[in-house]
Amino acid sequence: MSPSPHLIGLLLGAEEDWPQAFEAISSRIGVFRYAGTDHVLDTERVHIHPFNLRDRARHEVVIDRLAYWYYHPREWLKKVALMDDVYLMNSPFTFQSMEKHSAYCAMIRLGMNVPDTVLVPYKNPVDNERWPYTSRNYNDPFDLVAIADEMGYPLFMKPFDGGGWRGVSRVRNQAELMAAYDGSGEMLVQGNTVMPIDYANTCPDVAVTSLHYYFPWAMASLIKWTAFCAATGRRARLHVDTGPWFAVADDPELTYQAKLMRYQQLADQHFQKERYLDFCATALAGIDDLVLDWVTSADFDRMLTETIVKTYPEHERERFMGHFRGLIGLWVSDQQQVAV
Repeated sequence: MSPSPHLIGLLLGAEEDWPQAFEAISSRIGVFRYAGTDHVLDTERVHIHPFNLRDRARHEVVIDRLAYWYYHPREWLKKVALMDDVYLMNSPFTFQSMEKHSAYCAMIRLGMNVPDTVLVPYKNPVDNERWPYTSRNYNDPFDLVAIADEMGYPLFMKPFDGGGWRGVSRVRNQAELMAAYDGSGEMLVQGNTVMPIDYANTCPDVAVTSLHYYFPWAMASLIKWTAFCAATGRRARLHVDTGPWFAVADDPELTYQAKLMRYQQLADQHFQKERYLDFCATALAGIDDLVLDWVTSADFDRMLTETIVKTYPEHERERFMGHFRGLIGLWVSDQQQVAV
């Protein structure tokens, strides 16, 4: 009996490294068996054309790295999710309603360590003829310097909706503050507390030059979750129910650690943790060896070289080739020791 094919769509921008990794590893997996049925992942780089809303989707899962920036692929994703039950990784239903500003609000209510954050209006008017009149009606004058003095330096300025480190500035003093605002990453550490400024990136960076040592782990995890969703027919919840989470957050009897444990339980339930772990252990038991084999191949080194050539100016490429080969080599060494 032929295996059940599952078409996985890759909706891409300018990236080439992780798609090549995903395609190479999934092809090496080939046929896998779960719950008495054989399965196989087929991948396709998605091209968006004019589409009829009644067109049936061919994909079961789509991994999106493009729709955050462009409306046409974003509306296609909404259509295939609403009408065809396609499972989306990076869903417009969440990243449009829970951009970074909204995510910060939710995280603060959940008790996470979010640094003091103030939303200030545009420095320059938006391109709309109604802006001057509307702005006079609701934009009160404010003292940006006073706000910054109260928060304390250093601080970060960034667009409320974020995206690709666009417009992110580290501000150390008043002069830099005004320069950053007029032009409208690190982790912040305050004492022993880490205060991330990017809790909920809707389209996180997975480039090999960004993740380096952790890139193989990220690719294996992405493929395992994709295969799980496809083989089990998982359906996404298009709208987030914050009620159970906020009920934990608002419980005065719970300590911070107790709340974190409850959040973990909610997350485990949502992602069907036990079923997922069983799937990985039975259907994809050999994936770690496959990933290790691919990372040590000439194909991986070619992909890494192409990415570095594309990312860095010529005079920096040799240095970064050594840097990233070293980090990947460290991962390989660690995995080989675990295997032994």
